[in-house]
Amino acid sequence: MITAQQKEPEIGLIKANVPSIEGWDINWLISRGQIEYILHDIALLPADDKYPDLQRAQYQDDALLVISLEKYFHLGMLASSQPYKFVVTRAPGIDGKARRVILRTANPLRVRKLNFNASQATDTGLPKNSQDLLGAFALPDNQLVLIPDIAKIHDRLLVSQD
Repeated sequence: MITAQQKEPEIGLIKANVPSIEGWDINWLISRGQIEYILHDIALLPADDKYPDLQRAQYQDDALLVISLEKYFHLGMLASSQPYKFVVTRAPGIDGKARRVILRTANPLRVRKLNFNASQATDTGLPKNSQDLLGAFALPDNQLVLIPDIAKIHDRLLVSQD
């Protein structure tokens, strides 16, 4: 039961930097609890011998993966005239340990209350890796909201490099 004192959960929405798919504008949804920090600039680390194809950046005392969700899901990216922003995220893995990833985005992150009317989407139109979504929802204004499984993406990228 929700009481008047409980707040609606907050989420972060990021408009994907891709053309619409069959008339749907794509947005990434990340829970507010997963958002650790937003950076406007990062310094990428040199390629690691163990993971030569993965981008990494120093954040605090850790070298974190830097990923583009658009690239991971094989969506055609639009050219961006704005500087990228970097969202440091964390999510629990299946082993209970936190996975931290930096998401590279061309569009700003908007934090809002989870109070919109949506229906579960039956098809995402993603060309690859749709199994790495926690869910997909269609909003009335032709917005498709995709919830990436940050921990699973992190683990899959590291395993694919081994």
